[in-house]
Amino acid sequence: MIDVPKPLNFMTKIKEKNSTKTHSDTPELIKKQSNFYLLTGGPGAGKTTVLNELARQRFQVVPEVARAIIKHQNAIGGNATHNGDRIAYCNLMLKESIDDFIAKSAIQDVVFFDRGIPDLYSYSKRFCGGVNDTVTQYVDQFRYNALAFLFPPWSDIYCHDTERKQDFQEAIDTYNAVKEGYSACGYQLVEVPKCSIAERIEFILNAMRQQ
Repeated sequence: MIDVPKPLNFMTKIKEKNSTKTHSDTPELIKKQSNFYLLTGGPGAGKTTVLNELARQRFQVVPEVARAIIKHQNAIGGNATHNGDRIAYCNLMLKESIDDFIAKSAIQDVVFFDRGIPDLYSYSKRFCGGVNDTVTQYVDQFRYNALAFLFPPWSDIYCHDTERKQDFQEAIDTYNAVKEGYSACGYQLVEVPKCSIAERIEFILNAMRQQ
C-alpha cells in the first residue's frame, strides 16, 4: 500500500513550490485555482476508477458532469446528449463544469476533477461546428492548475456501460482531440502510465510534488 499524504499537508507542500501569486494579484474576472487538478483523456481509460480511489483516500474530488447529464436526459426523455442535440449537450456540460468550479473555489486543499472546462474546447471543435467565443471565454476565465493528467486509451480495461456507448476507436479519437485541445488551452499535459490504480495515483502525486 502506498503512503499517501493527507490532503491539507500535501497541498501546503505544493503551494510552497508553486508561484507566490495569489487571487488578490489576479483580475476579479479571472479565477485561477492552483489546487484544482484535471484528470482527462478518452472514455474508458480509468479516470473514474482513479478518482474514486482518491476520494476513498480523503482527497476532494468532482465527478464527470457528462454522466450526470446523460442520466438526467435519459430519465426525462431529453435530447441534450452526445447522440442527440450535441450543442445543447455541450452547453449543459459547460454550465455544470463552471458551477462545479465555482462551488469548490473556497476549498484550499487539492481538488481532483474528472474532466473540466478545457474538455469542452475539444468537444465543441469536433462536434459543434467549431469552438465558439463563449467556450473560449470560459476556458480563459476559469483556470485550473496548469498541470493536467492525461489518461491514454487502454483496450484491456475499456468497456461499455449505460452512459458509455462509444467504441474503442472513438476513445482513441477523443484522446487525440483532448490532447490537442488542452495544449491549445495552455495546459501542460502529463500522460498517466498504464499500470495499477495505486501506481497511477502515486505517479500523479509525485508529478504534483515535483511541479
